[in-house]
Amino acid sequence: MSSLYKPNIPTGTIELDEDYINLQNNFQQLDTTYKVNHVALTDNSTSNGAHTYVEMRNQGGLPPALKAQEGTIYTKIVNAVSEMFYTPDNSTNEYQLTRTISAQIAKFATGLAYGTPPATFTQTGGWVFLPGGLLMQYGFYGKVGALGTGGTIQFPIPFTNPPFSVVATLKRTSSGNQAYSISSTPTQTQFQFLTETGASDGIYWHAIGV
Repeated sequence: MSSLYKPNIPTGTIELDEDYINLQNNFQQLDTTYKVNHVALTDNSTSNGAHTYVEMRNQGGLPPALKAQEGTIYTKIVNAVSEMFYTPDNSTNEYQLTRTISAQIAKFATGLAYGTPPATFTQTGGWVFLPGGLLMQYGFYGKVGALGTGGTIQFPIPFTNPPFSVVATLKRTSSGNQAYSISSTPTQTQFQFLTETGASDGIYWHAIGV
């Protein structure tokens, strides 16, 4: 039996008792194609017709059939990787929804130790993507009872450009106030900080950039 779907049957010139094999083949091909990423038509469970996953072919530009009062989700290649986009209505405005970095998947949405902090110090962190292709990184750096600490915090992965924003919060286990500051312009790979003399246990931080 042929494995190709035949779109022009029944033809009207062939008796159904002769064309039934082609009809059977078409129905089998429909089920084979449908169950690539759906629950199969032949599955009689309540999940019949549901998606098992969504698979999209990359677009070279905007999808050709944008319509008013509809939203369109699609994928495109960005830096040799498939990324997801959204366009509202027929506006042609593109919103990048994902930013994937395959080589850094081990640090994605984690809080693992990384880099080379000073001896006895802890440095943990990770990264996630934000809409628009933005990159947010976060972490903790410190040790119990560090006094008058200044240091350099490395980002878990390099930004493409220096981040737009770096925010830090001091961790304290003793009473009293202590001033701290980011002491240099952040680079693509790190930033520096200073704290005044006094006990502090470290710094929680996050940075946003591309």
